[in-house]
Amino acid sequence: MPEYKLKWLPKQDQFGLRNLRDPFSLYNTTAQLNGELIVSKTGTSGKGSLITRGSELKSDQMSFSAKDFNARHAEFQVKTTNPDKPALAGKDVRFEIQSAGKLR
Repeated sequence: MPEYKLKWLPKQDQFGLRNLRDPFSLYNTTAQLNGELIVSKTGTSGKGSLITRGSELKSDQMSFSAKDFNARHAEFQVKTTNPDKPALAGKDVRFEIQSAGKLR
């Protein structure tokens, strides 16, 4: 686990984790989040930059579970070898991945 800052909010029954150096590793190490995770009884959400398999997504409204990932109002980019010319890019994107099993 990377170095992180933990903030517990007992009245809201949730806590937040912000990475301080290395990103959080998610989904069996196929995704890395540089930002914040918020864990509550209703689930796990987050914000920041999520990098996975040649793409990058930036959003302040991410939602994580074992079977899916969602983001709203995101900037999404499929990268190429030239960082100035992505294969695909979008702003204010609603992004969703669903899986019958684990995300891999």
